[in-house]
Amino acid sequence: MSTLSLEDLQVRYPGAAAPVLRGLSLTQPLGTIACLLGPSGCGKSTALRAIAGFEPLEAGRIALAGQLLSGPGLHVEPERRGVGLLFQEIALFPHLDAAANVGFGLRRRPRAERDRRVQELLAMVGLDSLGARMPHELSGGQQQRIALARALAPSPRLLLLDEPFSSLDATTRDRLAGEVRDILRAAGQTALMVTHDPDEAESIGDWIGVMDGGRLVEWRPTRRFSLRPALPSDIAACIELRGRTRENAVPAARLAELGITEASWSGQVRDGTLPGIVAEVEGRLAGYCFGDSRTGEIVVLALLPAHEKQGLGRALLGRMVAQLRALGHQRLFLGCSDNPAHRSHGFYRRLGWRPTGERDGHGDEVLELPPT
Repeated sequence: MSTLSLEDLQVRYPGAAAPVLRGLSLTQPLGTIACLLGPSGCGKSTALRAIAGFEPLEAGRIALAGQLLSGPGLHVEPERRGVGLLFQEIALFPHLDAAANVGFGLRRRPRAERDRRVQELLAMVGLDSLGARMPHELSGGQQQRIALARALAPSPRLLLLDEPFSSLDATTRDRLAGEVRDILRAAGQTALMVTHDPDEAESIGDWIGVMDGGRLVEWRPTRRFSLRPALPSDIAACIELRGRTRENAVPAARLAELGITEASWSGQVRDGTLPGIVAEVEGRLAGYCFGDSRTGEIVVLALLPAHEKQGLGRALLGRMVAQLRALGHQRLFLGCSDNPAHRSHGFYRRLGWRPTGERDGHGDEVLELPPT
C-alpha cells in the first residue's frame, strides 16, 4: 500500500503509570506532507520516535509502503527503516564544511556518486555556492537547509521533522517554512512534521492531524489556497469582503465616506500605485493584501474569518513584502492596532515587524519591517 499506516499505537515509557500514546491511528498517502499539532505532552514527538524505531510499541502496528516496521513480535531497527530525521536542534558537525555535512550519510558510496548527490542537494536547497563554508559561517536558516539536505541525502522513504524551525527567529522561520515545503514537494518526499503553530501547519501540510491525550482527535486534508496579482475587476469583491472580516471590518458605505470606492481603488490598481495580491480558496476570494508602490506601506491585509488559520495571511503578506522590496523599498511600514487582544497585534510582531513609536492618521500604531 502507498501509505504510512499507524494502527492503534500504544507507547509507554519505562516506569510510567499511563501510556503516552493511547490508540493513535492514521493513514497518510505517500508523497504528501502531514503535520501533527497539539499541546505539549500530547504525544506528538513520541509518535515520531515510535515511527523512527526509537521507541518500542506496547501495542499496535506501523507500516510504510506495505512493509511492517513495528508490530506484534517485530521491531525493525531504526537504521533499516529508510526513515530520515530533522530535529529542532541544528546539529551540524562543526569540523566539516557544508558539503561534507550533506554527504556524511553517503560515506560508503563511490566518491563520484557521493559528490554528484551532494551537489544535487546543495542546488535543491539553494546553497550550491556555499558548499565550502563551515557551519559557523552560515546563518541559522542556511544551517537548517544544510541539515535538511543531509536528511534527504540517503533518499529516505519518509522524513520526520520535529519542530525544525522553533530555534529560529520569526522572520527566518516564516521564510524557511515556505522554502522547506517547496523543497519537499519538488523532491516528492513523504514527510511527517510536528509543529505547535496552526498557521505553519496549514501552509506546509497536505494533511493536518490534531492530537490530544495521546490520541488523534482530527485528521483532514488542508484547505488549499492560490495567490495571484489583483485585477481591477477584483475590487468589488474586495470591498464586500472587507465588511466581513473579524477585526478590521469596514462596510462599503463607510469606505465610500473615506473616499475608497470601486472606481478609485480599481483605478489605483490599474495604474500600478496600489498593487495587490488576492487569495482564492476553491475559486472564491478568501483574502487580499495591497501595498503602496510609492511609499512602501502595506495598506491593507484582509482575510475572511474562516481562513485565518491556514497560513494565508503569512503568504499574502510575504508576497507583498517581496513585491515592494523588488520595487526598491527597504523600509516597509503599516498601521496596526496596539490592542494585545487583537489577532493582528501578535501576528505582525511574530513576523519581525517592530513598533516605530509613531501613529498613523487613523491613530493606529506604525510598525516597520527592518531591511533585509
